Amino acid sequence: MTPQDVLDAIVAALTQSTAFDGGDYITEEIDAPGANSRLKQPVVELQFIAGARAEQWNTDRVGYTTDDSGNRTGEIFEPTWEDVEIQADIRVAAGNAQLDATELGGNFERALYRHDSQGPDIPLPDGAGGTADGIEEFLVGDGRRQDDLAGPGIRRWRHDLTVTFTDRVTTDTEYVEVVETPTSGTASGGDDVAIELTVSN
Repeated sequence: MTPQDVLDAIVAALTQSTAFDGGDYITEEIDAPGANSRLKQPVVELQFIAGARAEQWNTDRVGYTTDDSGNRTGEIFEPTWEDVEIQADIRVAAGNAQLDATELGGNFERALYRHDSQGPDIPLPDGAGGTADGIEEFLVGDGRRQDDLAGPGIRRWRHDLTVTFTDRVTTDTEYVEVVETPTSGTASGGDDVAIELTVSN
């Protein structure tokens, strides 16, 4: 499970919930005047702001990949990321009287709380009909108003989320069955090149 998979799982949970009615979802820093200038409100922005790898004495290697013959072709690593902080911003244009940022924030928390590890602890969906099993802990933290009324004016609800998840990395390489080394002698003919080995002491 990659960091993007985690954000996608949260988006899937929000879009599948009947408690929260969002517009567009952005899983990167929003570019309001540029590429993200025509987003449907309320705009929900999710991005990682801090995180730490779990400190372990042993390697993150959990096994090996093998081919059909049982030969090892690579290693499998599963590093765990503990207590990674995610910042969720719900943005509404200041002049949009139909949407209230505070009410949206309450609905946002209600939609995600069913997945809180200290609450109902229902696994987050993976967006493909399954569950995001790589997420080991998901916590819905505090939320607050944090309006930005400079410029065009944005009414904003900001919510803190914390997640612990395990990534999976493989280092597959093609298994080498036979290594042919050059030997002294002459070529068999044609365009072959004769290779002569010289060993010096």
